Amino acid sequence: MDEVRKTRSQPASKKKIQYEPNLKLRRERELKGWSQTVVAEKIGAQPNLLTRWETGSAFPCPFYRQKLCTLFEKDAESLGLIKNEQTDAAQDTVSPRDPLQHETLDHAEVVHGDTPGRKIDWQHGLSRRTILGILGAGGIVLAGALAESFWWHKDSAQPPPHASFPAHVLMNTVLYTYKTQPLEYINDVAWSPHGGYIVCAVGDSTAKVLDERAGTVVRVYRGHKSYINCAQWASDGLRIATGSADKTVHIWNAMTGSLQMKYMGHKQSVLYLAWSHDGTMIASGSRDGTVQVWDAFTGQRISTYTRHKGSVWSLRWSPDNGSIVSGGDDGIVHVWSANSAKPSVTFRYTGPASGGINEVDWSPDGKWILSAHANSNVYLWDALTGSHDFTYQGHTAAVRTARWSPTGKIIASGGVDDTVQIWDALTGKRLLEYLKQTNDILEVSWSPDATRLVSASKDYSMIVYAVSITKMG
Repeated sequence: MDEVRKTRSQPASKKKIQYEPNLKLRRERELKGWSQTVVAEKIGAQPNLLTRWETGSAFPCPFYRQKLCTLFEKDAESLGLIKNEQTDAAQDTVSPRDPLQHETLDHAEVVHGDTPGRKIDWQHGLSRRTILGILGAGGIVLAGALAESFWWHKDSAQPPPHASFPAHVLMNTVLYTYKTQPLEYINDVAWSPHGGYIVCAVGDSTAKVLDERAGTVVRVYRGHKSYINCAQWASDGLRIATGSADKTVHIWNAMTGSLQMKYMGHKQSVLYLAWSHDGTMIASGSRDGTVQVWDAFTGQRISTYTRHKGSVWSLRWSPDNGSIVSGGDDGIVHVWSANSAKPSVTFRYTGPASGGINEVDWSPDGKWILSAHANSNVYLWDALTGSHDFTYQGHTAAVRTARWSPTGKIIASGGVDDTVQIWDALTGKRLLEYLKQTNDILEVSWSPDATRLVSASKDYSMIVYAVSITKMG
């Protein structure tokens, strides 16, 4: 504090700051034979920003950091874009209409209740700050309870002590959108078990780990030889398993990207995988029609389930790790022992066996199983007997994904009708419908605290939503 006062009292003797050049970014640029101008054009930035970043006088904002990581196919650390706490360089605030930092609510469509036509349509160009100014001249705070940020009216010197959330609207909207390159679908998304990160399986043969708050890439895994169909976290939050069209499953370190194990037991593409809840085993389903259960440390096969007719598209462990539910092209929900691969002696599937099953999931309490079907329905079954509980009919086309929330009270589903729907797991009543993506919804995943939902679409986007069910009647 004394040093600060001294500096302010003697403005004539300004200390010249020495910045550390970003040699990593410069080296990657030169290896590709690109000038600063070329890189700037590719990411839509001004050339002088490249100079600032490479000299170390500034760090790129999250939007350009994301662009650079995608362009060079490197993570932020490899490009020298992670700001050291001891670094004096400032973060650039110059950015275009940045979807990661300045998400607006233009045309934010939120349909809730049971009436599909009932929606809220924001006017053009209303940013969060503008909306807050409209909501109250005194400055209502939009607590980014999920993004951990605050916005308040500029005339207010201090934010008010209590946040105010309009029901159904601000808390049930887009936090940010992550976009891939054309023809690079995000096939799978999964939230880390302790929060903080999201992993996505991308059609460019990479898996990307993103910071959950801003959607910036912090790690890129490139070990597979073909596109990746699935990516899932171990319960310790330290390992990620990815399954690929190259017929292998890779287990790798989530923080370093180093390969720890390669499983090569399948004869065709690995379509889906799931960790046991204790992180010791993996079950992987394939286009070869088998589900193989194996040791996640040694790779030793434990059992192989061979009763599917056609590809296996989804599978899930029971909460006690004793059983597995799987579904695929044959349209049948299979429940079987993880250790012996023998079918359950009590579960009898009585549902439709046509059109195929795209996803299955086990409720957190172990009592129920859901199955998402190509016939546009989601069915709930008694996990012990297989008896039908009820059918959710909110979608108008094939349902590709359905997931129980960690609380077990609500379910999120998405499909070919381009919608993400959230509904009551007990009654089937629709609570929310998101209409922000323009092609098939391929996968959804809940945050560990059930306050956010991520959805991946065939329109090359991944959207993170804030979800507030407690506000709903």
